[in-house]
Amino acid sequence: MNDVRPMNSRRLRWMTVVTVLLVATGCATIPHDGWTRPEQKRYFELAAVGSPEELTAYEALPDSAAREDFWRTFWKRKDPTPTTERNERYEEHLARVGFADENFPASSGWWDDRGKIYLKFGDPDDREWNPMGSAPSQYMCESDPTSETGSAMVSPSRGWERWGYSRLGHQFTFVQQLTGYKLAKSLYSAQTFSSSIQASAVSALNELDRSVLQQLPAESYRHEYGQPLDFPFGVARFGDSLGAEVWVHYSVPLAGLDYDSTGTARLTRRIVVFDRQMREAARDDRTLTPPDMGRRIPDAQAIDLVRLRLPPGDYTLAISLEDTRAGKTGIYEYPFLVLDYLQGAKETSDLLLAREIVRDTAASKFRKGGYRIVPQPSHAFRAGASLFLYYEVYNLKPGDDGRCRAEVRYYLVSRRDKTARGTAPAVLTTDRPRLEQAAALALGGLPAGDYHAVVTARDQVSGKERTLIAPFRITE
Repeated sequence: MNDVRPMNSRRLRWMTVVTVLLVATGCATIPHDGWTRPEQKRYFELAAVGSPEELTAYEALPDSAAREDFWRTFWKRKDPTPTTERNERYEEHLARVGFADENFPASSGWWDDRGKIYLKFGDPDDREWNPMGSAPSQYMCESDPTSETGSAMVSPSRGWERWGYSRLGHQFTFVQQLTGYKLAKSLYSAQTFSSSIQASAVSALNELDRSVLQQLPAESYRHEYGQPLDFPFGVARFGDSLGAEVWVHYSVPLAGLDYDSTGTARLTRRIVVFDRQMREAARDDRTLTPPDMGRRIPDAQAIDLVRLRLPPGDYTLAISLEDTRAGKTGIYEYPFLVLDYLQGAKETSDLLLAREIVRDTAASKFRKGGYRIVPQPSHAFRAGASLFLYYEVYNLKPGDDGRCRAEVRYYLVSRRDKTARGTAPAVLTTDRPRLEQAAALALGGLPAGDYHAVVTARDQVSGKERTLIAPFRITE
């Protein structure tokens, strides 16, 4: 019997006839006898969906607490919606494990090779199968590179399955053995499989044919986000007594939102910062209700800013915007590093590009260094406009009069032909070893294109020069 059918739902029972043989000599030996049973099973799950390096790292961990933390971090890094409480990728993994437990059991290693492929890639797009027990008079034609005709007649008396994944451009063939279904390069090559029972203990990790899998992704999962909501964002770090004050700034394109009868849109905005172990280091969730300006001003943007204080370390930012009325979602992740700026680990802030900077002492989340700074997350500026920028220089050396001085120059460098337009040097003086400075650079005369804004600041006492760089674009 030869049957071809899609397998699109876990609710459909697999109609595979499996003969289970119990071998008296042969319970599989599982390594790490001191591990709990869930930890042992996770080892096999990780073997299916993780990299060899990740599996080795998990195996080397000293105790259950470390293995639990590794498992949590591993799946958090794969979370398609990291700003929410749900981890849909892990939920999908648990569903795949449950399905494999029920349908692809093996006498060792929890699942046969079908289960391992299923954990990696999920439901195949099509499935062809021939259960064990078919009449031996039935034969099928299979490619055979050693024969004159290029094909051979293969007996289907041993059960086999063939799974096709159009999204991978690949097909997997499995042939039934005493311990479950084994991955084979082809049904023809499967004829050479030994049918004798192996009494020796089975290796804990039954490796798949790496020559088959090495060209494929480690796993396959696609999350349905709905319609995309694209928005620019940026991260700027400034020295702080804790480590850094981090500005997460973003702009919302107002023209693309869905407004109610009162002319108001409703957005859910989430910002989460994770540490190296993917634990939450900071979170800021808000509901935004921007007014309908998009119909009057097609390119209108609403700019917002969240200020966070973080100690030195490696972090990952996750930021999301969701327009529930329109069914649009935008999610971005951005890794960044926080250094101990004030202790000399890095002696400048980031170079923050802004659409407006004015002197202002009024309290505001946009206020810094005596200025009101409205960032430009897109780093896009119209031709002929002004480019505003803000930066800080740390650990300047005081002169004999106790004051610090830095010689500063600004450059606009074309990324296409590397030509540069610069300003004359200016000496800036401060009573502190920290310089907080804003500047406006005219873009008149520069053609549309991609550029770098460059600031050089030379300490006139120590002679040390610092350089700050940020990319930007000039539009028509």
